[in-house]
Amino acid sequence: PSLTTMVPTMYSTLSKSAPDETIWTALAWILASSAAIGFGNSLDPISVFSFIHPFLLVVGYEKLHDQIAKKRLALKGYNVDTLITSSIAAFSHACGMTFGFAGLFGYPSTTALSVLAAFIASLLWWIVMVCLVLSPFHWILSKFPSWPASPYVFSIFYVATSTGLLGEIIGTFTCIGNSVLDLAPLRALASAVGLPLIELVVVLPGSALALHHLDPSRPTFRRAAVAAPLAAMALLALGGLLGV
Repeated sequence: PSLTTMVPTMYSTLSKSAPDETIWTALAWILASSAAIGFGNSLDPISVFSFIHPFLLVVGYEKLHDQIAKKRLALKGYNVDTLITSSIAAFSHACGMTFGFAGLFGYPSTTALSVLAAFIASLLWWIVMVCLVLSPFHWILSKFPSWPASPYVFSIFYVATSTGLLGEIIGTFTCIGNSVLDLAPLRALASAVGLPLIELVVVLPGSALALHHLDPSRPTFRRAAVAAPLAAMALLALGGLLGV
């Protein structure tokens, strides 16, 4: 068997053997993603969680959206299921980001006021993210379920909103790309190509693996699940060479 069939097989097996999804398991994915952003993207980040977060985010949002739609919460003429899913995702991830940046506005101490300010800022940040990244990507995925460029589209949306739009407004200190700069190859790569490409390296593998996990039967996602991490590793290798 080739590499493109061997690597994703593990995810296919896990997906097929998983128990039937419920709204509670879908919420668990969202909470796990929120925890990953809290530990991975913070004042004292743990880099590995930043790489895990995009996988959990895409899987969690799509599973929760599906479960809410199955509960017939969508009213005719109104996309209430998307609104509810996005509201839950924004609130949950705002709590996670608040955990990571609780002391930002009162640094070096953490006070009730600094936590409240961090939550308000985090909630606004994630409202923008669900409106410009998660909701549009869900629509694209529903209209073009086999589109091979889907993992790259999600990653571009994420990076453009996080480091582009929000980075220009409030700065890039909340960008997930910053949380992995303790890794020497990524620091070298950042000095050469900038933060947006670093964030792309972080987001792309997880989003590709997430789409394959959600629909392991599609060959396009199977290939992307291999190609995207390989592309990220190639960029890391380039960063390593630049850092020599």
